Amino acid sequence: MIKHFRHAIEETLPWLSSIGADPTGGMTRLLYSPEWLETQQQFKKRMAESGLETRFDDVGNLYGAFAAHNFRNR
Repeated sequence: MIKHFRHAIEETLPWLSSIGADPTGGMTRLLYSPEWLETQQQFKKRMAESGLETRFDDVGNLYGAFAAHNFRNR
């Protein structure tokens, strides 16, 4: 299971850092900007594809968790 998460993180970080990247090597992803919203939605999709149950709170923080019944099958 740990190898799965390590692999998922290694695959996700380059993608995640590319959203809002600028030509100087930096990144700008201001809160509630189109780049931030795109990242939140795409990250939610990836989390759901990995079997996590996802939710947003009232200010837009994204949470993901394995339900016990999902975890037993992994």
